Amino acid sequence: MPKSCGPLDPFSQRTDKRALFRIVFVWTYAAVFSFIPLFGVNRYFPEGSLTSYSFDYLSDELESKNFIMGFFFAAWCIPLINVCCCYVGIVLCL
Repeated sequence: MPKSCGPLDPFSQRTDKRALFRIVFVWTYAAVFSFIPLFGVNRYFPEGSLTSYSFDYLSDELESKNFIMGFFFAAWCIPLINVCCCYVGIVLCL
């Protein structure tokens, strides 16, 4: 059994400090991509039924395209890799 799978491992114990760090990290990570369009890199525009707003993914500007690609990797690829690594760790522990 790998060392990190043990429930009594002191390095795998949850602490208030670690939990607070993770909460602050997730909120900061989300806020960065939420506030970037407010500073002019991209913009928010109404979706098809005009009931919600999204990033302007139809813009031809290079800056907007770079933002959408960065957003794709940061908001989809990185979380997907994280989830896959977690599941691989679970399978290895079992």
